Amino acid sequence: SRDCATASTELASAPLWRTTPTGPPRGGPVGVVLQSGALASSVLAFAQSRDVGLSLLTAMGNEMMVSVTDVIEYLVDDPDTKVIALFLESVRRPDEFARVARRAAVVGKPIVALKIGSSDLASRTARAHTGALVGDDDVVDAAFRQLGVVRVRSLEDLIITAGLLARTGGIGGPRVGVVTPSGGACELIADRAEHEGVQLPPFAPETVARLKKDLPEFATVSNPLDVTGYVVVDRTLLGRALEAVAADPGIDAVLLLCDLPQRYVAEPELVHMHFASLAQRIDEAPVPVVVSGNVLTDVTEVGREVRENTGFPSPSGGIDHAMSALGAAVRWSSARAAAAARPERRVRRAPDTSPADDPVPAEQRAGVWTEHRAARLLDDHGIPVVPSARALTEDEAVAA
Repeated sequence: SRDCATASTELASAPLWRTTPTGPPRGGPVGVVLQSGALASSVLAFAQSRDVGLSLLTAMGNEMMVSVTDVIEYLVDDPDTKVIALFLESVRRPDEFARVARRAAVVGKPIVALKIGSSDLASRTARAHTGALVGDDDVVDAAFRQLGVVRVRSLEDLIITAGLLARTGGIGGPRVGVVTPSGGACELIADRAEHEGVQLPPFAPETVARLKKDLPEFATVSNPLDVTGYVVVDRTLLGRALEAVAADPGIDAVLLLCDLPQRYVAEPELVHMHFASLAQRIDEAPVPVVVSGNVLTDVTEVGREVRENTGFPSPSGGIDHAMSALGAAVRWSSARAAAAARPERRVRRAPDTSPADDPVPAEQRAGVWTEHRAARLLDDHGIPVVPSARALTEDEAVAA
Protein backbone atom coordinates (compact mmCIF):
# COMPACT_ATOMS: atom_id res chain seq x y z
CA SER A 1 0.00 0.00 0.00
CA ARG A 2 2.91 2.31 0.68
CA ASP A 3 4.22 1.71 -2.87
CA CYS A 4 0.77 2.48 -4.32
CA ALA A 5 0.53 5.69 -2.30
CA THR A 6 3.99 6.77 -3.45
CA ALA A 7 3.14 6.02 -7.07
CA SER A 8 -0.12 7.98 -6.80
CA THR A 9 1.71 10.99 -5.38
CA GLU A 10 4.31 10.90 -8.14
CA LEU A 11 1.60 10.56 -10.81
CA ALA A 12 -0.35 13.51 -9.41
CA SER A 13 2.70 15.78 -9.47
CA ALA A 14 4.20 14.69 -12.80
CA PRO A 15 3.22 15.99 -16.25
CA LEU A 16 1.53 13.35 -18.39
CA TRP A 17 2.61 14.87 -21.73
CA ARG A 18 5.02 17.38 -23.19
CA THR A 19 3.93 20.33 -25.30
CA THR A 20 7.41 21.69 -25.92
CA PRO A 21 9.00 20.79 -29.26
CA THR A 22 11.85 18.35 -29.46
CA GLY A 23 15.20 19.93 -30.17
CA PRO A 24 16.19 23.59 -29.98
CA PRO A 25 13.84 26.12 -31.64
CA ARG A 26 14.99 27.45 -34.98
CA GLY A 27 15.80 31.14 -35.07
CA GLY A 28 14.37 33.19 -37.91
CA PRO A 29 12.53 36.29 -39.10
CA VAL A 30 9.05 35.91 -37.52
CA GLY A 31 8.21 37.58 -34.19
CA VAL A 32 5.17 36.09 -32.42
CA VAL A 33 3.11 37.86 -29.73
CA LEU A 34 0.31 35.92 -28.02
CA GLN A 35 -2.45 36.95 -25.60
CA SER A 36 -2.45 33.33 -24.47
CA GLY A 37 0.04 31.38 -22.42
CA ALA A 38 -1.23 27.87 -23.13
CA LEU A 39 -1.06 28.34 -26.90
CA ALA A 40 2.58 29.45 -26.89
CA SER A 41 4.12 25.98 -26.78
CA SER A 42 1.75 24.70 -29.49
CA VAL A 43 2.59 27.63 -31.75
CA LEU A 44 6.30 27.05 -31.16
CA ALA A 45 5.96 23.36 -31.97
CA PHE A 46 3.96 24.07 -35.15
CA ALA A 47 6.44 26.71 -36.32
CA GLN A 48 9.24 24.20 -35.87
CA SER A 49 7.30 21.49 -37.72
CA ARG A 50 6.78 23.91 -40.63
CA ASP A 51 10.43 25.03 -40.50
CA VAL A 52 9.44 28.65 -39.74
CA GLY A 53 12.15 30.34 -37.69
CA LEU A 54 11.22 32.75 -34.90
CA SER A 55 13.03 35.87 -33.73
CA LEU A 56 10.85 36.11 -30.61
CA LEU A 57 7.86 34.35 -29.06
CA THR A 58 6.17 35.84 -26.03
CA ALA A 59 2.94 35.28 -24.11
CA MET A 60 1.71 38.58 -22.68
CA GLY A 61 0.01 37.57 -19.42
CA ASN A 62 -2.17 40.34 -17.96
CA GLU A 63 -0.16 43.17 -19.60
CA MET A 64 0.14 45.09 -16.34
CA MET A 65 3.70 46.19 -17.10
CA VAL A 66 4.32 45.47 -20.79
CA SER A 67 1.58 45.62 -23.42
CA VAL A 68 1.14 43.99 -26.82
CA THR A 69 1.84 47.34 -28.47
CA ASP A 70 5.10 47.66 -26.51
CA VAL A 71 6.29 44.34 -27.94
CA ILE A 72 5.10 45.20 -31.46
CA GLU A 73 7.05 48.46 -31.30
CA TYR A 74 10.15 46.52 -30.22
CA LEU A 75 9.71 44.12 -33.15
CA VAL A 76 9.23 46.98 -35.62
CA ASP A 77 12.69 48.21 -34.61
CA ASP A 78 14.25 44.74 -34.40
CA PRO A 79 16.50 44.13 -37.44
CA ASP A 80 16.12 40.34 -37.07
CA THR A 81 12.32 40.47 -37.43
CA LYS A 82 10.71 40.71 -40.88
CA VAL A 83 7.11 39.81 -40.00
CA ILE A 84 5.04 40.20 -36.82
CA ALA A 85 2.44 37.55 -35.94
CA LEU A 86 -0.24 38.26 -33.31
CA PHE A 87 -2.85 36.21 -31.45
CA LEU A 88 -5.26 38.74 -29.98
CA GLU A 89 -8.24 38.46 -27.68
CA SER A 90 -8.66 42.23 -27.60
CA VAL A 91 -6.95 45.42 -28.71
CA ARG A 92 -6.75 47.14 -25.35
CA ARG A 93 -5.07 50.35 -26.51
CA PRO A 94 -6.48 51.04 -29.98
CA ASP A 95 -4.71 54.37 -30.45
CA GLU A 96 -1.30 52.87 -29.64
CA PHE A 97 -2.02 49.82 -31.77
CA ALA A 98 -2.92 52.02 -34.75
CA ARG A 99 0.26 54.05 -34.28
CA VAL A 100 2.61 51.04 -34.19
CA ALA A 101 0.74 49.33 -37.05
CA ARG A 102 1.31 52.41 -39.20
CA ARG A 103 4.98 52.38 -38.22
CA ALA A 104 5.23 48.75 -39.28
CA ALA A 105 3.63 49.57 -42.63
CA VAL A 106 6.04 52.45 -43.22
CA VAL A 107 9.10 50.25 -42.67
CA GLY A 108 7.56 47.39 -44.68
CA LYS A 109 7.03 44.86 -41.89
CA PRO A 110 3.76 42.96 -42.34
CA ILE A 111 1.58 42.35 -39.28
CA VAL A 112 -0.44 39.13 -39.42
CA ALA A 113 -3.16 38.82 -36.78
CA LEU A 114 -5.48 36.11 -35.54
CA LYS A 115 -8.15 38.10 -33.69
CA ILE A 116 -10.80 36.03 -31.92
CA GLY A 117 -14.32 37.25 -31.18
CA SER A 118 -16.15 36.94 -34.49
CA SER A 119 -18.93 35.04 -32.69
CA ASP A 120 -20.96 35.97 -29.62
CA LEU A 121 -19.86 32.77 -27.91
CA ALA A 122 -16.15 33.56 -28.46
CA SER A 123 -16.72 37.04 -27.03
CA ARG A 124 -18.33 35.61 -23.90
CA THR A 125 -15.58 32.99 -23.60
CA ALA A 126 -12.89 35.68 -23.76
CA ARG A 127 -14.61 37.69 -21.02
CA ALA A 128 -14.85 34.57 -18.84
CA HIS A 129 -11.22 33.67 -19.53
CA THR A 130 -9.40 36.98 -19.02
CA GLY A 131 -12.08 39.64 -18.80
CA ALA A 132 -11.10 40.86 -22.27
CA LEU A 133 -13.64 42.87 -24.24
CA VAL A 134 -13.09 41.65 -27.78
CA GLY A 135 -14.94 44.52 -29.52
CA ASP A 136 -17.19 44.57 -32.57
CA ASP A 137 -15.77 42.20 -35.17
CA ASP A 138 -16.85 44.32 -38.16
CA VAL A 139 -15.06 47.31 -36.65
CA VAL A 140 -11.93 45.20 -36.11
CA ASP A 141 -12.05 44.04 -39.74
CA ALA A 142 -12.39 47.59 -41.04
CA ALA A 143 -9.63 48.93 -38.78
CA PHE A 144 -7.23 46.13 -39.75
CA ARG A 145 -7.87 46.79 -43.45
CA GLN A 146 -7.17 50.51 -42.98
CA LEU A 147 -3.97 49.78 -41.07
CA GLY A 148 -2.76 47.10 -43.49
CA VAL A 149 -2.95 44.35 -40.86
CA VAL A 150 -3.47 40.92 -42.44
CA ARG A 151 -6.21 38.99 -40.65
CA VAL A 152 -6.20 35.18 -40.63
CA ARG A 153 -8.62 32.61 -39.20
CA SER A 154 -6.45 29.90 -37.65
CA LEU A 155 -3.19 29.38 -35.80
CA GLU A 156 -1.89 27.36 -38.74
CA ASP A 157 -2.61 30.23 -41.13
CA LEU A 158 -0.99 32.66 -38.68
CA ILE A 159 2.37 30.87 -38.80
CA ILE A 160 2.24 29.82 -42.47
CA THR A 161 1.23 33.30 -43.68
CA ALA A 162 3.89 34.98 -41.55
CA GLY A 163 6.50 32.53 -42.83
CA LEU A 164 5.53 33.14 -46.46
CA LEU A 165 5.63 36.93 -46.08
CA ALA A 166 8.99 36.71 -44.35
CA ARG A 167 10.41 34.91 -47.39
CA THR A 168 8.71 36.68 -50.30
CA GLY A 169 8.01 40.15 -48.92
CA GLY A 170 5.66 42.19 -51.09
CA ILE A 171 4.03 40.81 -54.24
CA GLY A 172 3.60 43.14 -57.18
CA GLY A 173 -0.01 42.21 -57.97
CA PRO A 174 -2.71 39.53 -57.84
CA ARG A 175 -1.79 37.73 -61.11
CA VAL A 176 -0.37 34.30 -60.25
CA GLY A 177 0.98 31.57 -62.49
CA VAL A 178 0.66 28.02 -61.16
CA VAL A 179 3.05 25.16 -61.94
CA THR A 180 2.16 21.69 -60.65
CA PRO A 181 2.51 18.05 -61.73
CA SER A 182 -1.14 17.36 -60.74
CA GLY A 183 -4.34 18.06 -62.65
CA GLY A 184 -6.42 17.61 -59.50
CA ALA A 185 -4.31 20.22 -57.74
CA CYS A 186 -5.03 22.65 -60.60
CA GLU A 187 -8.75 22.34 -59.92
CA LEU A 188 -8.34 22.85 -56.17
CA ILE A 189 -6.16 25.91 -56.74
CA ALA A 190 -8.61 27.42 -59.23
CA ASP A 191 -11.44 27.20 -56.65
CA ARG A 192 -9.33 28.66 -53.83
CA ALA A 193 -7.92 31.42 -56.03
CA GLU A 194 -11.38 32.84 -56.68
CA HIS A 195 -12.14 32.82 -52.96
CA GLU A 196 -8.84 34.56 -52.08
CA GLY A 197 -9.03 37.23 -54.78
CA VAL A 198 -6.04 35.74 -56.62
CA GLN A 199 -6.15 35.96 -60.42
CA LEU A 200 -4.98 33.14 -62.70
CA PRO A 201 -4.66 34.90 -66.08
CA PRO A 202 -3.91 33.12 -69.39
CA PHE A 203 -0.24 32.91 -70.24
CA ALA A 204 1.21 35.27 -72.86
CA PRO A 205 1.56 33.81 -76.39
CA GLU A 206 5.35 33.64 -76.10
CA THR A 207 5.04 31.70 -72.82
CA VAL A 208 2.58 29.26 -74.39
CA ALA A 209 4.94 28.66 -77.32
CA ARG A 210 7.89 28.09 -74.99
CA LEU A 211 5.94 25.67 -72.79
CA LYS A 212 4.69 23.67 -75.77
CA LYS A 213 8.31 23.02 -76.75
CA ASP A 214 9.16 21.76 -73.25
CA LEU A 215 6.05 19.78 -72.26
CA PRO A 216 5.02 16.38 -73.63
CA GLU A 217 2.55 16.41 -76.53
CA PHE A 218 -0.36 15.21 -74.38
CA ALA A 219 -0.03 18.16 -71.94
CA THR A 220 -2.42 21.12 -72.10
CA VAL A 221 -0.82 24.53 -71.71
CA SER A 222 -3.03 26.69 -69.50
CA ASN A 223 -2.95 28.44 -66.15
CA PRO A 224 -2.95 26.58 -63.74
CA LEU A 225 -0.35 24.48 -65.54
CA ASP A 226 -0.29 20.69 -65.14
CA VAL A 227 3.12 19.57 -66.37
CA THR A 228 1.79 15.98 -66.03
CA GLY A 229 3.30 12.92 -64.44
CA TYR A 230 6.04 13.00 -67.05
CA VAL A 231 8.14 14.63 -64.31
CA VAL A 232 9.04 11.11 -63.14
CA VAL A 233 10.68 10.55 -66.54
CA ASP A 234 12.21 14.01 -67.03
CA ARG A 235 13.27 15.48 -63.69
CA THR A 236 14.15 18.81 -65.32
CA LEU A 237 10.60 19.38 -66.59
CA LEU A 238 9.24 21.08 -63.47
CA GLY A 239 12.16 23.51 -63.28
CA ARG A 240 11.99 24.45 -66.96
CA ALA A 241 8.24 25.07 -66.71
CA LEU A 242 8.80 27.22 -63.61
CA GLU A 243 11.39 29.28 -65.47
CA ALA A 244 9.04 29.88 -68.40
CA VAL A 245 6.05 30.85 -66.26
CA ALA A 246 8.11 33.16 -64.03
CA ALA A 247 9.29 35.04 -67.15
CA ASP A 248 5.73 35.68 -68.35
CA PRO A 249 5.17 39.48 -68.50
CA GLY A 250 1.61 39.14 -67.20
CA ILE A 251 2.51 37.25 -64.01
CA ASP A 252 3.21 38.87 -60.61
CA ALA A 253 4.07 35.67 -58.69
CA VAL A 254 4.33 31.91 -59.20
CA LEU A 255 2.86 29.13 -57.08
CA LEU A 256 5.00 25.99 -57.42
CA LEU A 257 3.70 22.69 -56.04
CA CYS A 258 6.75 20.71 -54.99
CA ASP A 259 7.16 19.25 -51.51
CA LEU A 260 10.42 18.49 -49.74
CA PRO A 261 11.09 14.74 -49.54
CA GLN A 262 9.91 12.89 -46.45
CA ARG A 263 12.64 10.27 -46.95
CA TYR A 264 15.25 9.32 -49.51
CA VAL A 265 13.99 7.06 -52.32
CA ALA A 266 17.06 7.68 -54.49
CA GLU A 267 20.70 8.48 -53.86
CA PRO A 268 20.90 11.61 -51.63
CA GLU A 269 23.29 13.23 -54.10
CA LEU A 270 20.72 12.98 -56.91
CA VAL A 271 17.96 14.34 -54.67
CA HIS A 272 20.14 17.26 -53.60
CA MET A 273 21.08 18.00 -57.19
CA HIS A 274 17.41 18.12 -58.23
CA PHE A 275 16.35 20.46 -55.44
CA ALA A 276 19.44 22.64 -55.82
CA SER A 277 18.51 23.18 -59.48
CA LEU A 278 14.95 24.17 -58.50
CA ALA A 279 16.26 26.45 -55.74
CA GLN A 280 18.52 28.25 -58.20
CA ARG A 281 15.61 28.86 -60.58
CA ILE A 282 13.51 30.16 -57.67
CA ASP A 283 16.29 32.55 -56.60
CA GLU A 284 16.78 33.81 -60.16
CA ALA A 285 13.07 34.20 -60.94
CA PRO A 286 12.04 37.81 -61.72
CA VAL A 287 8.93 37.44 -59.53
CA PRO A 288 8.35 35.86 -56.09
CA VAL A 289 7.89 32.07 -56.12
CA VAL A 290 5.69 30.52 -53.43
CA VAL A 291 6.30 26.82 -52.83
CA SER A 292 3.52 24.55 -51.58
CA GLY A 293 2.85 20.89 -51.02
CA ASN A 294 -0.44 19.19 -51.84
CA VAL A 295 -1.32 18.71 -48.16
CA LEU A 296 -0.04 20.01 -44.84
CA THR A 297 2.76 17.70 -43.68
CA ASP A 298 5.63 18.21 -41.26
CA VAL A 299 9.09 18.93 -42.57
CA THR A 300 11.09 15.84 -41.65
CA GLU A 301 14.78 15.60 -40.81
CA VAL A 302 15.43 14.52 -44.41
CA GLY A 303 13.50 17.55 -45.66
CA ARG A 304 15.51 19.86 -43.40
CA GLU A 305 18.73 18.31 -44.62
CA VAL A 306 17.72 18.90 -48.24
CA ARG A 307 16.69 22.48 -47.47
CA GLU A 308 19.93 23.25 -45.66
CA ASN A 309 22.11 21.70 -48.37
CA THR A 310 20.28 23.12 -51.40
CA GLY A 311 18.55 26.33 -50.30
CA PHE A 312 15.17 25.03 -51.49
CA PRO A 313 12.48 26.81 -49.42
CA SER A 314 10.22 24.93 -47.04
CA PRO A 315 6.72 24.60 -48.56
CA SER A 316 4.00 26.92 -47.23
CA GLY A 317 1.76 24.13 -46.02
CA GLY A 318 -0.71 22.38 -48.28
CA ILE A 319 -2.83 23.89 -51.04
CA ASP A 320 -5.49 25.36 -48.73
CA HIS A 321 -3.08 27.09 -46.35
CA ALA A 322 -0.75 28.16 -49.16
CA MET A 323 -3.59 29.82 -51.06
CA SER A 324 -4.76 31.60 -47.89
CA ALA A 325 -1.23 32.85 -47.29
CA LEU A 326 -0.78 33.87 -50.92
CA GLY A 327 -4.08 35.79 -50.89
CA ALA A 328 -3.02 37.52 -47.67
CA ALA A 329 0.34 38.47 -49.19
CA VAL A 330 -1.42 39.95 -52.23
CA ARG A 331 -3.80 41.96 -50.02
CA TRP A 332 -1.00 43.24 -47.79
CA SER A 333 1.07 44.30 -50.78
CA SER A 334 -1.93 46.09 -52.31
CA ALA A 335 -2.77 47.85 -49.04
CA ARG A 336 0.83 49.00 -48.59
CA ALA A 337 1.02 50.31 -52.15
CA ALA A 338 -2.29 52.17 -51.73
CA ALA A 339 -1.13 53.71 -48.45
CA ALA A 340 2.09 54.92 -50.04
CA ALA A 341 0.17 56.55 -52.90
CA ARG A 342 -2.54 58.06 -50.70
CA PRO A 343 -2.07 61.80 -49.95
CA GLU A 344 -2.04 62.85 -46.33
CA ARG A 345 -5.58 63.33 -45.13
CA ARG A 346 -6.41 66.66 -43.52
CA VAL A 347 -9.48 67.41 -41.44
CA ARG A 348 -10.92 70.88 -42.06
CA ARG A 349 -11.80 73.20 -39.18
CA ALA A 350 -15.41 73.50 -38.17
CA PRO A 351 -16.79 76.60 -39.98
CA ASP A 352 -17.91 78.35 -36.78
CA THR A 353 -14.58 77.88 -34.98
CA SER A 354 -12.52 81.02 -35.24
CA PRO A 355 -8.79 81.19 -34.50
CA ALA A 356 -9.52 83.39 -31.51
CA ASP A 357 -11.67 80.86 -29.60
CA ASP A 358 -9.94 77.73 -30.91
CA PRO A 359 -7.37 76.50 -28.32
CA VAL A 360 -5.50 74.47 -30.97
CA PRO A 361 -2.68 76.44 -32.66
CA ALA A 362 -3.12 77.02 -36.38
CA GLU A 363 -0.26 74.69 -37.32
CA GLN A 364 -1.95 71.81 -35.44
CA ARG A 365 -5.46 72.10 -36.88
CA ALA A 366 -4.91 69.18 -39.26
CA GLY A 367 -5.18 65.64 -37.95
CA VAL A 368 -7.22 64.39 -34.99
CA TRP A 369 -9.86 66.71 -33.49
CA THR A 370 -11.14 66.78 -29.92
CA GLU A 371 -14.55 65.26 -29.29
CA HIS A 372 -16.08 68.70 -28.65
CA ARG A 373 -14.92 70.22 -31.95
CA ALA A 374 -15.94 67.16 -33.96
CA ALA A 375 -19.40 67.14 -32.33
CA ARG A 376 -19.90 70.82 -33.21
CA LEU A 377 -19.06 70.12 -36.85
CA LEU A 378 -21.55 67.23 -36.99
CA ASP A 379 -24.24 69.29 -35.27
CA ASP A 380 -23.72 72.20 -37.67
CA HIS A 381 -24.43 69.84 -40.58
CA GLY A 382 -27.65 68.45 -39.13
CA ILE A 383 -26.29 65.18 -37.67
CA PRO A 384 -27.79 64.50 -34.19
CA VAL A 385 -25.23 64.40 -31.39
CA VAL A 386 -25.39 64.20 -27.61
CA PRO A 387 -25.65 67.78 -26.24
CA SER A 388 -22.42 68.95 -24.66
CA ALA A 389 -20.50 72.06 -23.67
CA ARG A 390 -16.78 72.73 -23.45
CA ALA A 391 -15.43 73.54 -19.99
CA LEU A 392 -11.84 74.62 -19.37
CA THR A 393 -12.16 75.07 -15.60
CA GLU A 394 -14.01 73.45 -12.73
CA ASP A 395 -16.37 76.44 -12.42
CA GLU A 396 -17.24 76.27 -16.12
CA ALA A 397 -17.97 72.55 -15.75
CA VAL A 398 -20.32 73.20 -12.80
CA ALA A 399 -22.08 75.96 -14.76
CA ALA A 400 -22.46 73.72 -17.81
